[in-house]
Amino acid sequence: MKNDNQIFELAAKEFSKEILEEEKVLLKKLLNESAENRNIYNDLKIIFSNTESAIPDFSDKTEAALNKVTEKITQSKPKFHITPLAYKIAAVLVVGLFISIFSFVYLSNNHATTVISTNDEIKKIELADGTVIWLNKNTTISYNSDFNEEDRLIDFEGEAYFIVAHNKSKPFIVKSFNSETRVLGTQFNLKTNKTEIKLNLTKGKVEFTNVNTGNSSLLVENELVTMNRNTGLFTKDNTYNVNYMSWKTGELSFSNIRLENVASDLSKHYGVEIKVLATIKDRKFNTTKEFKNVEINEILKLLEITMQLNIDTVNNVIIIKSNNAKN
Repeated sequence: MKNDNQIFELAAKEFSKEILEEEKVLLKKLLNESAENRNIYNDLKIIFSNTESAIPDFSDKTEAALNKVTEKITQSKPKFHITPLAYKIAAVLVVGLFISIFSFVYLSNNHATTVISTNDEIKKIELADGTVIWLNKNTTISYNSDFNEEDRLIDFEGEAYFIVAHNKSKPFIVKSFNSETRVLGTQFNLKTNKTEIKLNLTKGKVEFTNVNTGNSSLLVENELVTMNRNTGLFTKDNTYNVNYMSWKTGELSFSNIRLENVASDLSKHYGVEIKVLATIKDRKFNTTKEFKNVEINEILKLLEITMQLNIDTVNNVIIIKSNNAKN
């Protein structure tokens, strides 16, 4: 609730152009903290733009209103002197009134819908525009109930695969922390965590932007872009990883893949920690066998046999090394 109040106050000051530089920094920090804060801000922005003409410009008219009150007061006895302090107090009260009105309008018009996938569930949803989204575990996606009326804007945290319905007049926009993904109609996988945001494009084109710096990257099919959330820097890669969608398909395949990458794919898919000794990390695993909804031990056993490896588990960490004592 404390953050909600801060969002109301800072948003009101920003929209009325009364916000200080240090308050801008705080507002940006709050918006980057959670999807909920960004939802509140976006709703307030819409409400403000729709009601701006109906709400008096208190900041410009405060003194005039006080002068009228003063005139009325001075017409009767005893006479009072309105001090500068009184003006300041009145101004604070007016801002408070503005925030209260803003809060009331927001709470009365807040129609945000939030869909959350559980820890043990992968969920498929379909939006009003026909867009289909597969949500991975521990993923949150939120959008307003008026989605697709004027725009197609959603907030997102976690991992999901998007099959976006084409609409040239309404770009599909995904906001996630300090990033924005903008498309017309395409398919892509988006993943966020505490340190980075990854976008893997499978069809069409996507514009990926750092909203803090304005830097953007245009992706084409089978390209991957990674943004460091702390530095804001982009890393682009056109090396296609066939297993990046394994969380959705349940399938894994390894055709001439470096052991280090095999370990990374297995780690992500099964949620375990795997370490490969540096001396063998560049060796390649090649099999025509495809693994669908199998236990990790089945894959590890095949690795041991075909590549002459020794695989042990120590303190819940899977260690892969050569069965040659020297390695």
